[in-house]
Amino acid sequence: MSKINEIEMPNFKPNEFPEDPNLYAHKDMLISLQETRTRLNKPIIISRANGSLARFGDGSSSSRHYAMNRYSDAIDFFPDCDPFEAFVVISSIGLWGGIGIYFDTELKGLKKVMFHCDKRRQPLIWFRNNGKYYYPYMDLFYQELYSRFSDYYNK
Repeated sequence: MSKINEIEMPNFKPNEFPEDPNLYAHKDMLISLQETRTRLNKPIIISRANGSLARFGDGSSSSRHYAMNRYSDAIDFFPDCDPFEAFVVISSIGLWGGIGIYFDTELKGLKKVMFHCDKRRQPLIWFRNNGKYYYPYMDLFYQELYSRFSDYYNK
């Protein structure tokens, strides 16, 4: 069993993260990530993109990934399961304040839905498709979200 930042992480190893989680990851985020993996009962693949755990001087200090003089409480990952199933689990377990769904991302050259999860206090769900961000206060947010998940099944 692996320990990361003193947290038991049976499903993750430090080298799976693009930045060192022992130096940059908030413990509460790691606990939530492991619990999400346990509840999904499916593998989670951490995004290898630079900044998917921690961002530094070139990033916005308002980003949950920002790790200058603080720990990052955000992570980007690809659940190895049906993305709607992942969305239902992630949004219902009450561990994440921010949940972003990215329908326009790739994993190993193949189109794959990525999730951003963070520990913000005020809940927010958003999604991105073809580079455009959608938020709940926008007209047609829920229709577009449904359409994106439907597109996934009808490919």
